[in-house]
Amino acid sequence: MRLRRIVVVIITVLAVGLIPETAGASAHQGTWRGTTAQARGISFRVNAYEQITYLALRIEVEGFECSAVVTWTYKGAARIRDDGSFTVHGHSGLDSLTVNGRFLSRFKAEGFAKSTVFDPCFGSGRTSWTASKVVA
Repeated sequence: MRLRRIVVVIITVLAVGLIPETAGASAHQGTWRGTTAQARGISFRVNAYEQITYLALRIEVEGFECSAVVTWTYKGAARIRDDGSFTVHGHSGLDSLTVNGRFLSRFKAEGFAKSTVFDPCFGSGRTSWTASKVVA
């Protein structure tokens, strides 16, 4: 009888160890929306595998004697690191965008974005942002 109990416990522990971490909903899965310090919008989606699969951002860039508001849309699979931070890189021709962020909780994130563009205005911009998870 005693041996049977030990075997059952060992099998249960091994079976629990085989369940992948991504089997259920992730801590950050869902749609997130917020604003930048420039009073522009940012939104992104996180899938069950802790990846940013979509990001949309409007950012102001300043150049020599010009300024512009650039809209970026990212579609991909940027991984969220174990510490809750992430980086999204995007480019279109010579134009580039980098968004860095971190999740402060299951419902709040913050970070900064920077962009360099060559058209319509050769310039760059940088802004901080905050976002909250959209709760249905």
